[in-house]
Amino acid sequence: MNAATVTPPPASRPPTQTATTRPVSYGTDPTTYRFSNDQYDRMVESGILGPDDKLELLEGYLVIKMPPNPPHSAAVRVIAKRVRRHLPAGWEESI
Repeated sequence: MNAATVTPPPASRPPTQTATTRPVSYGTDPTTYRFSNDQYDRMVESGILGPDDKLELLEGYLVIKMPPNPPHSAAVRVIAKRVRRHLPAGWEESI
């Protein structure tokens, strides 16, 4: 085999950073405003935010809610059902 027909292996690249590899931080932009829980509650009470708004308050920032993920939701239900079997009656009221 001569050198002209040998294909070198592809160069390895460093992994690309994705949303799953970077820490979540909503406060990196100094021009954004952070809401308190009371401010958020008042927006709901006054009708500024309603049940159809797909927003949640995370670390003081209004963030668009992620759409439901049926496989994840099903897994959470199965695990919660199994965990509840091992908890004493009334444990939720004590939280």
